[in-house]
Amino acid sequence: MAEVQPLRVRLVLEGPAGVLHVPVHYNEVIQGLIYRYLDPDLAGHIHDGGYPEGPRRFKLFTFSRLLGRWERAGDRLRFRGPVSLVVASPVPGFVASLVSRFLSVGTLQVADQPTRLLAVETEAVPQPSGPVRVKLLSPLTVYTTLQTNQGRYTYYFSPFEEGFAAQVLRNLERKLHALTGNSQPLGGAFRPVRVSDRNLHIVRYKGTVIKGWTGIYELDVPPEAFRLAYLAGLGSKNSQGFGCIALWERSGPGD
Repeated sequence: MAEVQPLRVRLVLEGPAGVLHVPVHYNEVIQGLIYRYLDPDLAGHIHDGGYPEGPRRFKLFTFSRLLGRWERAGDRLRFRGPVSLVVASPVPGFVASLVSRFLSVGTLQVADQPTRLLAVETEAVPQPSGPVRVKLLSPLTVYTTLQTNQGRYTYYFSPFEEGFAAQVLRNLERKLHALTGNSQPLGGAFRPVRVSDRNLHIVRYKGTVIKGWTGIYELDVPPEAFRLAYLAGLGSKNSQGFGCIALWERSGPGD
């Protein structure tokens, strides 16, 4: 029987002497780490071409924020103790290739620091039926580009706007078409459940300001679409560290 390749993993990392320093806006650092350790042919295919859908090209991978105890020190973040990073992709061989290279070196270079790989935890893809609540492990962003008298302008949607859900679902529909060729309308629903202004994140990526939102949302899409959302992310710019989701687990009676 063929070995089932992992599609989503949680990497547990630890910086030198138990402390990892990264820039406040570290998405580019983590993206660079992934491309650097990915199989070169696969990395080139995804980076240079990806999966086309009309004029768009999807990279079809996503990753979370760094998850752990941190404090800010000027323009850097200081993580103390183990730090988790979720990486996921529906692309065959993507995660397996990455994990193989990570395990072969043992110590990774993260923001120019030797960082130990403490553990690799495979995460199964949930198979919910009907609506499910998800939390964002990295901010969700959807936008449109407008032409004004002052030039082109990128407008980022808020979860409290009517067009937000439609943008998220349409993006997922396009990803599904790019990966599988299925061009049927997706339908479904997406709505904020526990989201406030505190969930707005302003991220700088290669000099560009990107607005995204964390929080808890209800997602109701067909199983194939949910699987893709779980492995490739929701919304735009997933390969830059946006839109990584997890199932939300209630922590108490009041939740």
